Amino acid sequence: PAPLVVLDGGGGEIKAGIAGHSDPSCRAPHCIGRIPREHRRLVADETVTGTNAYGSIKYTNACQRGYAVNLDVEEEVLARVFGHHMKVDTTASQLLATEPPFVPSQLRADMLELLFETFGFRSVALCAAPVLAALHVLAAGQRGTPSDLVAFAQSQPPVMIVDSGFSFTHAVPVVSLRPVTSAVKRLNVGGKLLTNHLKQLVSFRAFNVMSETHVVNKMKEDSCFVSSDFLADLRTARQGRRTANPLWREYVL
Repeated sequence: PAPLVVLDGGGGEIKAGIAGHSDPSCRAPHCIGRIPREHRRLVADETVTGTNAYGSIKYTNACQRGYAVNLDVEEEVLARVFGHHMKVDTTASQLLATEPPFVPSQLRADMLELLFETFGFRSVALCAAPVLAALHVLAAGQRGTPSDLVAFAQSQPPVMIVDSGFSFTHAVPVVSLRPVTSAVKRLNVGGKLLTNHLKQLVSFRAFNVMSETHVVNKMKEDSCFVSSDFLADLRTARQGRRTANPLWREYVL
């Protein structure tokens, strides 16, 4: 059978792998970069590993507000992911790709045209990410064929999936593995908003990093965490360095 490639293209990061593997084969920034002084063009992971001159990189993202709108950038990123990292023959493969809720029909058609016409996939399935998350939760610990797992998950009670990404957060009720679109709620809060907030804090308290979005985003991913007890962690953070503070971090750029 043709291998099944799984693609999760978020606003900030793109992940890809082969179905059945526990971890993705590739994780990379969902963008390209250009260094004007060196006349260099960096694609996806090259924006991280290909240079140390992060401050001089001019970034162009494939996604805006969570939707893939720049297909020229998307094509370059996917070509590097499929060819350089995964080394898959797309013309002999099938693809399962995630998409956010409420994707405009024209953007979906453009994406399908890119996947079929440029990369030549044998078949493509687009699925809302919260539905796949619901399947993962409901079928956890079960064994059987994919059809058996889907049938089992469909027989389970409804679940609420909160999908928080780079550009926004969705709360999606899923019933029998189908999203209840009329009840989906979107909040324009995601990783990008937190990165912008951190830029303001660092710029106000230390030095100006307002133009260093990707550097601050890396700082956030390396140092920050989701608190399970916000008030307690806030009290600990306010103690500063007077004690052996477990939340204190020294970060070297």
